[in-house]
Amino acid sequence: MEFDYSPKLKEAMAEIKAILTKHDIAGHVLLHEPGFSEYLLAISPSWSLLKQHIDGDGVGVQIRSKLEDFGCDVEAQHRANEATVNLVHHFAKMLMMDAGIFAGLYDKLEDHWDIETGVGVHTPHRDH
Repeated sequence: MEFDYSPKLKEAMAEIKAILTKHDIAGHVLLHEPGFSEYLLAISPSWSLLKQHIDGDGVGVQIRSKLEDFGCDVEAQHRANEATVNLVHHFAKMLMMDAGIFAGLYDKLEDHWDIETGVGVHTPHRDH
Protein backbone atom coordinates (compact mmCIF):
# COMPACT_ATOMS: atom_id res chain seq x y z
CA MET A 1 0.00 0.00 0.00
CA GLU A 2 1.39 3.40 -0.99
CA PHE A 3 0.85 6.37 1.34
CA ASP A 4 0.91 10.11 0.72
CA TYR A 5 2.91 10.34 3.94
CA SER A 6 5.59 8.33 5.72
CA PRO A 7 4.15 5.95 8.32
CA LYS A 8 7.60 5.80 9.98
CA LEU A 9 7.80 9.59 10.33
CA LYS A 10 4.19 9.78 11.48
CA GLU A 11 4.90 7.24 14.25
CA ALA A 12 8.08 9.01 15.34
CA MET A 13 6.35 12.38 15.41
CA ALA A 14 3.50 10.98 17.51
CA GLU A 15 6.09 9.93 20.09
CA ILE A 16 7.68 13.38 20.06
CA LYS A 17 4.29 15.06 20.34
CA ALA A 18 3.49 12.90 23.38
CA ILE A 19 6.74 14.04 25.04
CA LEU A 20 5.93 17.71 24.39
CA THR A 21 2.44 17.21 25.82
CA LYS A 22 3.72 15.25 28.85
CA HIS A 23 6.18 17.99 29.75
CA ASP A 24 3.88 20.91 28.79
CA ILE A 25 6.42 22.45 26.41
CA ALA A 26 6.37 24.04 22.97
CA GLY A 27 8.26 22.63 20.04
CA HIS A 28 9.05 23.04 16.37
CA VAL A 29 10.03 19.68 14.92
CA LEU A 30 10.95 18.66 11.39
CA LEU A 31 11.61 15.02 10.54
CA HIS A 32 12.82 13.81 7.17
CA GLU A 33 13.55 10.65 5.24
CA PRO A 34 14.11 10.56 1.47
CA GLY A 35 10.95 11.76 -0.23
CA PHE A 36 9.05 12.68 2.92
CA SER A 37 9.05 15.33 5.62
CA GLU A 38 6.82 15.46 8.67
CA TYR A 39 6.60 18.65 10.67
CA LEU A 40 5.04 19.72 13.92
CA LEU A 41 4.50 23.20 15.26
CA ALA A 42 3.42 22.78 18.88
CA ILE A 43 2.91 26.29 20.25
CA SER A 44 0.00 25.77 22.62
CA PRO A 45 1.25 24.37 25.91
CA SER A 46 -0.90 25.39 28.86
CA TRP A 47 1.13 28.53 29.59
CA SER A 48 1.08 29.87 26.01
CA LEU A 49 -1.44 32.37 24.68
CA LEU A 50 -0.92 31.06 21.13
CA LYS A 51 -3.46 28.79 19.54
CA GLN A 52 -2.73 27.21 16.18
CA HIS A 53 -5.36 26.37 13.61
CA ILE A 54 -5.11 24.65 10.25
CA ASP A 55 -7.65 25.44 7.56
CA GLY A 56 -7.87 25.63 3.80
CA ASP A 57 -5.57 28.66 3.76
CA GLY A 58 -2.82 26.90 5.70
CA VAL A 59 -1.62 27.36 9.24
CA GLY A 60 -2.72 30.33 11.29
CA VAL A 61 -2.04 31.51 14.81
CA GLN A 62 -4.37 33.27 17.18
CA ILE A 63 -3.31 35.13 20.32
CA ARG A 64 -5.76 35.69 23.15
CA SER A 65 -4.89 37.71 26.21
CA LYS A 66 -8.01 39.26 27.63
CA LEU A 67 -7.86 40.35 31.24
CA GLU A 68 -11.08 38.48 32.04
CA ASP A 69 -9.37 35.24 30.91
CA PHE A 70 -7.06 35.70 33.90
CA GLY A 71 -9.77 36.44 36.47
CA CYS A 72 -8.84 40.12 36.16
CA ASP A 73 -5.39 39.31 37.58
CA VAL A 74 -3.10 41.78 35.80
CA GLU A 75 0.09 40.08 37.05
CA ALA A 76 -1.04 36.65 35.80
CA GLN A 77 -1.89 38.17 32.43
CA HIS A 78 1.53 39.86 32.29
CA ARG A 79 3.34 36.59 33.14
CA ALA A 80 1.44 34.78 30.37
CA ASN A 81 2.18 37.61 27.92
CA GLU A 82 5.89 37.46 28.80
CA ALA A 83 6.02 33.67 28.47
CA THR A 84 4.35 33.84 25.07
CA VAL A 85 6.62 36.62 23.78
CA ASN A 86 9.61 34.63 25.02
CA LEU A 87 8.41 31.59 23.05
CA VAL A 88 7.93 33.65 19.88
CA HIS A 89 11.31 35.35 20.32
CA HIS A 90 13.23 32.09 20.79
CA PHE A 91 11.47 30.34 17.90
CA ALA A 92 11.97 33.32 15.55
CA LYS A 93 15.68 33.68 16.36
CA MET A 94 16.49 29.96 16.08
CA LEU A 95 14.38 29.36 12.98
CA MET A 96 15.93 32.35 11.20
CA MET A 97 19.40 31.10 12.10
CA ASP A 98 18.61 27.58 10.92
CA ALA A 99 16.96 28.86 7.73
CA GLY A 100 20.09 30.84 6.90
CA ILE A 101 22.34 27.84 7.49
CA PHE A 102 20.27 25.49 5.34
CA ALA A 103 19.62 28.05 2.57
CA GLY A 104 23.35 28.71 2.27
CA LEU A 105 24.15 25.01 2.35
CA TYR A 106 21.51 24.27 -0.29
CA ASP A 107 22.93 26.97 -2.60
CA LYS A 108 26.46 25.56 -2.25
CA LEU A 109 25.32 21.97 -2.86
CA GLU A 110 23.20 23.01 -5.83
CA ASP A 111 26.22 24.80 -7.37
CA HIS A 112 28.57 21.88 -6.65
CA TRP A 113 26.46 18.84 -7.50
CA ASP A 114 24.19 18.18 -10.47
CA ILE A 115 21.41 16.49 -8.50
CA GLU A 116 17.67 16.98 -8.71
CA THR A 117 16.01 17.57 -5.36
CA GLY A 118 13.01 15.60 -6.51
CA VAL A 119 9.45 15.97 -5.50
CA GLY A 120 8.77 15.31 -1.85
CA VAL A 121 5.75 15.11 0.37
CA HIS A 122 5.57 17.50 3.33
CA THR A 123 2.89 16.69 5.85
CA PRO A 124 1.86 18.50 9.02
CA HIS A 125 1.53 16.15 11.94
CA ARG A 126 -2.10 15.12 12.14
CA ASP A 127 -3.61 11.73 12.63
CA HIS A 128 -4.30 9.91 9.36
